Amino acid sequence: MTEIRYTLLAEGWAEEGCIPQLAAQLEPRFRWVKSKFQLIGKSKRNKAGKSRVIGRLPSVAEASLLQNREDLILAGIDLDQPDYTLEDAWKHASDMLRSQISHRVQPERVVIFIPVQAIDYWMLYLHDPSMAANSAESWDKDRVKKAVYGRNQDGTSVKRRAAELASQEDAAAVLIKKSKSFSAFASALRSGVRSIDR
Repeated sequence: MTEIRYTLLAEGWAEEGCIPQLAAQLEPRFRWVKSKFQLIGKSKRNKAGKSRVIGRLPSVAEASLLQNREDLILAGIDLDQPDYTLEDAWKHASDMLRSQISHRVQPERVVIFIPVQAIDYWMLYLHDPSMAANSAESWDKDRVKKAVYGRNQDGTSVKRRAAELASQEDAAAVLIKKSKSFSAFASALRSGVRSIDR
């Protein structure tokens, strides 16, 4: 099985738990290998950091793709807006991230994911697949986190719960049907995989 080596650049623990699982479901022909060079926008001392992800993307892209010869970067920030009718806001955030990438890097090898509100909303659809498509984004963030992660929301517990939800057999298929922002990620990931020169 061919490997895809990647770097994950994201805001927090849930992304670290779920994105590898979801990528493997979307492109199961490959063995997904997370690089040793991995950066998560959250540390024990700092809160989640959209600005940290945006600020580090140029150097991470060059180091990962040009120096370390990795295949892809999976880079994500939360949209932090409640309603998917704000498609202009989503496109603006995507364009802003893309503008950070050096001209020396193949842009399609930087796969961008921008969940509406936050990644926890994708996890809510997996926690309760009976929810109507694109309906969770109107929920309050605290309500979502409590429904998905319970009372214990430390980083390790969040990462473990997100990985558990994302490893469900049909998780990616459920999310494609339920979330426009996940469907956009799935399309970008498939384009990124096609761009890899094998």
